[in-house]
This record gives sequence, C-alpha cells and structure tokens, in this order.
Amino acid sequence: MRMERRGFIRAMAGVAISGPKRWSLLGEYRQLDSSAEGVQVSGKEIVIDARGFQRPVHPSPLHMGGTTPGGDVLRVTNLYLEREGKPCFPIAGEFHYTRFAAEGWADELRKIKAGGINTVSTYVFWILHETREGVFDWTGRRNLHAFVELCQKTGLEVILRIGPFAHGEMRNGGLPDWLYGKPFHVRSNDSGYIECVRRFYREIGVQAKGLLFQNGGPIVGIQLENEFMAATAPWGISEYREAPLDWIPSGIGGVEHMMKLKKIAIENGLNAPIFSCTAWGSPVPENEFLPMFGGYGFQPWAIDAQTHLQPPSASYLFRDSQGRLRANGRQGTGNEVEEIPFACCEMGGGMQCFYRARFVVPPESVQGIAITELGSGAAFLGYYMYHGGSNPTNGTVFYNEYDVPRISYDFQAPIREYGQVAPSYRFLRPIHLFLRDFGAQLAPMGTVLPSGAETIAPENTQEPRCAIRTRYSAGFLFLNNYQDHINMPNRTDLSVRIPLESGEIRIPESGGFGIASGEGAILPFNLELGGVRIRYATAQLAAQLEHERALHVFFFSPTGMRPEFCIAADSVDRCVVSGAAMQRTQQYIAVRGEEGKPLGIQCWHANRYVKIHLLSRADSLRMNKLTLWGRERLVLSDADCAEENGSLLAWRTGNPEIAVQIFPPPENAVKVHAETSGALDEFFLLRTLLPHWQGEVKIERQGEGIAQVWLSDHSFDGVDDLLLRIDYRGDIGNAFVNGVLVADNFSNGAAWEIGLKHLRATLRGQPLVIKIVPRLEGSDVVLDTTMARRERFEGTRIAVIDSIDAIPVYRSSITSRSAIT
Repeated sequence: MRMERRGFIRAMAGVAISGPKRWSLLGEYRQLDSSAEGVQVSGKEIVIDARGFQRPVHPSPLHMGGTTPGGDVLRVTNLYLEREGKPCFPIAGEFHYTRFAAEGWADELRKIKAGGINTVSTYVFWILHETREGVFDWTGRRNLHAFVELCQKTGLEVILRIGPFAHGEMRNGGLPDWLYGKPFHVRSNDSGYIECVRRFYREIGVQAKGLLFQNGGPIVGIQLENEFMAATAPWGISEYREAPLDWIPSGIGGVEHMMKLKKIAIENGLNAPIFSCTAWGSPVPENEFLPMFGGYGFQPWAIDAQTHLQPPSASYLFRDSQGRLRANGRQGTGNEVEEIPFACCEMGGGMQCFYRARFVVPPESVQGIAITELGSGAAFLGYYMYHGGSNPTNGTVFYNEYDVPRISYDFQAPIREYGQVAPSYRFLRPIHLFLRDFGAQLAPMGTVLPSGAETIAPENTQEPRCAIRTRYSAGFLFLNNYQDHINMPNRTDLSVRIPLESGEIRIPESGGFGIASGEGAILPFNLELGGVRIRYATAQLAAQLEHERALHVFFFSPTGMRPEFCIAADSVDRCVVSGAAMQRTQQYIAVRGEEGKPLGIQCWHANRYVKIHLLSRADSLRMNKLTLWGRERLVLSDADCAEENGSLLAWRTGNPEIAVQIFPPPENAVKVHAETSGALDEFFLLRTLLPHWQGEVKIERQGEGIAQVWLSDHSFDGVDDLLLRIDYRGDIGNAFVNGVLVADNFSNGAAWEIGLKHLRATLRGQPLVIKIVPRLEGSDVVLDTTMARRERFEGTRIAVIDSIDAIPVYRSSITSRSAIT
C-alpha cells in the first residue's frame, strides 16, 4: 500500500493528543466543509472533440509475454494485454493468504471471483515465512503452494508480490526482525542482503514450482519490491512508546537493484509473463517491468498537521493517463507514440484505520476510483485491498505496524476481515460485469478529455467530470460525480456533445440528463449490440448473454439519470417497446423511460433478435452473472451468490430465506410475475428456506466496558458463521480468549464485527472477553514532586459497550432441483 511513512509521522506531529491513548475521537478526521452540499447544478453542455483522434495499437517494447503448454499466448501491446490474439482485461483484487485461515480460503476465493475479479494479487510477507533466520514455514495459512493451487481450481489467475520489501502495514514492511541486527543496508545491492534475498526467493520458487503460466499454472505476474526509493516503514524492533526510532531505508541502487532482483527471481524459477513494479516515485528499468499505478481517496499521509483535515484527493479527476506513457513508466511530451498499457495495482478498495486517522470509507468512493481510472485509460484494474483479513500472531509478537490494530487488517475492503460482503462489493460488481462482457471492446479505445479537464482541481465542484474512450467512432462516456471530503452537487440538464469523424453525437439528442451526488456512470455511444446500433444511452451497460438464439442485453439506471435509448433506425427492422414511450424518425428510434421504472426494448434485424432489459439502480446492486448448471445465467439476489461445482452457492446474514431471481431458468423454477419483478418478466425464482438458527450465545456484563461472551456446543448448528456485532464507545476494542488477544478494532463510529467461526475450537469452555480501552477526554496535569516528574489525567474516561449481538450467517448450496418453490 502506498504510504509516505515519514511524511505521515511528520504531518501527525501537530495533532492535539494528550498521550499515547488520549486522542479526542472525531469519528474520523473531519471532512472539509462544502458549499456544494445539497446544491443542484443545472444546464451545462460539455464538448469532447474526438475528430482526428487516433491511438494506433502496436506491440509493446516490453520484454514480456508467454505461452502455456496448451498454446494460450499472452502478449502486451502499447494499450492492453492480449490473450489468444484478443484484448483481455485483468481485474485484480488483493487478498493476503497469510491474513486468513487456510480452511476458509475456498469460500473466500469463490466470493472474490463472483465479485467479477479474475486475478488475485497477494504479498508474500518474508517476516511470516522466515521468522528465524534460515528456518522457513510454509504450513497452514502460510502454505503459498496450496493457496495458488486453490486459486487455479477456482478459475483465478495470480500475481505474486514477492518483495522482499512489501509494506502492507506489516511489521518492518514485511522484512524479518533478524535483518535489523545485520551489518548491511537492506533494500540495497550489498552482498550480504542480496544473499538473504536469494535464499528467500529460492524458497518461493519451490512453492511456485509447476504453477507458473508457462507450466499451465495460474501465476501470470510477479511484482518485485514495493515503492522502491519512494517509501519506507519503521523497524518494529526500534519502537518505543508510540513512535519508532529507526526506519528502513527507502532503497539504494535504483535501476541496478531492480534488475538484480529480477535476475535472482528468474534464477530461482520465478519467471512469469509479466514482471511489474510500483511506479510512483520509483525507478522503472526500461522495457523490463510493467509500471503499475494507483490512487486512494482516503490518505492518512495527506492529513494537514495544523487543521487535522485531509484535503480532497486528485483520485477522482479524469486524466489522459494512457496517452504518452513510456516504457519506463514516465509521461512523454505528446510527440511520442504510446508504448505501454496503463495498469493499476493499488486502487483504494477502502482504507485501514490508523490510530490518528480513522476514516469511514463510503462505497461510492471505490466505485468512483474505478470509473475514473477506466475513463483515464486503464487497461488493467487492481484493488488494494479487495479482501481484508487478520494477521497471525506469534505469542506476544504482533505483525502489524505500531499505528494500526495489532491483528485486524480489515481495510474496510469490499470483502471484510471475516468474509463479510460490504456495500462496495456490490457497487463494483456491475463495473466488473461490464468489463467481462465488453472489456475487449474497451481495451483498445483511447481516452479523450474535454478542453480544460486537466486543470480541474479536486475542490472544484461546479465543473462536471467526464471523459470518453473511443475507437472508430464507437465508445463510452465516463462520468464521475463523487469526490472525497467534499459533497458534489446533484446535476441536472447536463449534455455532452461529441464531434467524431463520422459525425456529431449529442447525449441526449435534446434536453439534458442528470446524475446524483456521489454517483458515476459508463454510457455507450455508437455501440453495436448484436447488429443493433445504440447511438447513445443514458443508462449504464452491464452485461449480455445469449438465450434461444436471442441476445439479451442488460442496462441499469444510474441514480438521478432518466433513461433514454437512441437506436439507429437503419439497424432495426422492427422494434417493440414496453414500459416507455417510443418516437421513430428516419434516422433513429428514441425510447424515453422514467428513472426507477422498468422498460424493455425488443429489436429485430435480419433474422436477429435483441432484447434490451433496463434494471433499476437497486437491482444493479443485486445483479450478478454466474455459470450455473452448465451455462451462463443472470442472477438477482439480496443474498451473496457464487459458483460451487456448477451449482449456486449463497450466503445470507441474519435471514434464513435465500431467494434468487434467475435468467434463463433452470428446471423446476417458478416464473416471477412481471408486477413483482419489474422489467424482468422473463426471470424465474429459486427460493430456499433454511432452518432458523436456534443457537445460544450468553453475554455477561462485567462493567460498562467489559463483557464475556459464552458459546454453547450447539451455537454453530445450522449456520456457516456467527458474527458478533459490537456497538461501543471508546478508543480501542480488544477481544481475548484465555488472556490471548484474538481480535481488535480502532473505533471509528462504525460497528465492530468479529467472525467467530475461526475461534470455534478455542471457545469451547472458554469465554470471549471483550474489553474497551477508554477514550480520554480532558486535559493532562504535570506534577513536579520530590519524586520523578509524573502526569495526572483530569477528565472523562469513556469505555461503554452499548450492545452485543450474535448474527447468524446462513450458507446454502442450491441445485436446480433442490430449490423450494
């Protein structure tokens, strides 16, 4: 994760705290006041001139690529990655195998894949594998080989981020403690350090044997180092009170060091088609590494020391990041030909809570980053984190850095610490479905910005933020109306005029459209769907599938946007519309609906049938496309759905009824009536009612800030997990079993959740003890006495547990014949 560590500490030096645990909690750091809050901005036309625009595709000079034994070829062009001669669109989600119990990996990987992720990226933390010099541990949750094998079985490819320096808020940035006592500089070309790295890489090579792309395995990429010569981390062994005294070097040796690491990796069998490195502020050996980028909306390192505010970040502004990107990761002057695709490895999927920076990250922020990076030219998405986790412990040694929880690495990620699916997961999924079905069309498209877009500042809430990506007059319009730490206005009567070589398109043809505060959208123009040409749509394209020789295409209405479809008249012989008004001219067919209301458009052309389904925004968050019972099907459900051996796997928290709308139907399914399913009159219903959880959880209060939680032998009967949801007021929440810390939380105003499944064996006959560290509000008094100087605190200590609830998580595997209808 990107962290300007020294800068972060310096910035926080002025924070008004009374002592190590005397922080006046603000929920999270205050957001800037915004004059745009509650404001509506109306009547703006944007011009994006794409005439004469051309971004040719040619082979990249990068020394990369590979072929599987079966003949699958991976190549890199200047704009995108290519598989079997066609553009592909990697979507990577970070999941650290060492931060989750191995027995839970299978289900978590299924959830990751069901979220639209096709590649798992993971750090190999040196400190967790070689705690004692020369003694390696690859067992249990440290079993890298088993984890990668399971990724392959699940249908996920893998990027190994093998360091040796990783960071990820890990102790020493992932370097073992014993390196501190060595007489050489780490992250350098010193021979002593290089020999230690060589031993570590040799061990990773053994774990990866047979699992590399060229062996038919899932490992397609290897990242070396992390933020080399750009960021550092404290040595854990040098921490006293709350501040470290010694820091790991940011790096010495530049390009030479990176090439030395690459040489050692290859010598030890780690030779993937793609070698990557982080490129923000780091040296990138030309043609040898794919430089990776990223961005976070919530940045602890950017908090102002005087105001305690984080200014709005630039992560939500469109830029032509694709154009002029050179093979060393730098931007050119505009006179060169682009050489490498724009790839991201660290788009903020959330943010970890730091002791002095306890953000609450909204799901719209993660969606906003994805849309902004795509519109800026990304051909490779990577989220950090996509799945949170918990650090293993080693007695009294904790592996997280000093300024984050000792165990929790929840990160407020789309999938949380214990496998809970967060709202951001559902906000991202429609984008990933779109990329799955239309990413090959998007990847070769170049970015074009409106005039002046590069000068928009993050604080500017008045100017709409948009970009197009286009090729051969077809393309997509990207809109982002979210900004961190500022409330963007609701926009109405917005229109976009796009001059193209083939003529001009205005979206919409007349009048304007709106978009709500915090919302984003990806709108098509001049896009052909099964022979039907969509001149434009003010609805977001999500997915398509074939059924009974017809193409079904699914859109949804972004919040605040009235749906309108403009179809080229010469691409349709006959058109039937339900749920909306239709206007036909010689040039186009216009269908104008109402936001939140269903509509369907049936088109026939040259014996080809295409049906357009419009979903509501709410249904878009319930939507998925899974391969079930031998074919692709669209699924709508409030449950969290995934694939398991060709059948439907579903989880639901707190409710034993699992209902799934599905198209096309499996056997024995009941058709959903149109009045209950909106436009989805062809969807069918599967419903499973599981036995209601009857388990017992006993809670004993030991005071306002202490409680014991007892589980019985039957507490887990009939459920997959129990979530302990704790609402408390205080500074830090700690959970213990028999005096051993097993979970923790920095209070940020949100409920603290603990998954109990992984503690099931430990809790037999033992209570889980919840203890709240007080938040101190008041002042310090310094006392001079004949004894040593001491401090006394005068004020209020707040440590209150308001409620503790045990919530069952139900899990069901549904076959087409097992559903109760």
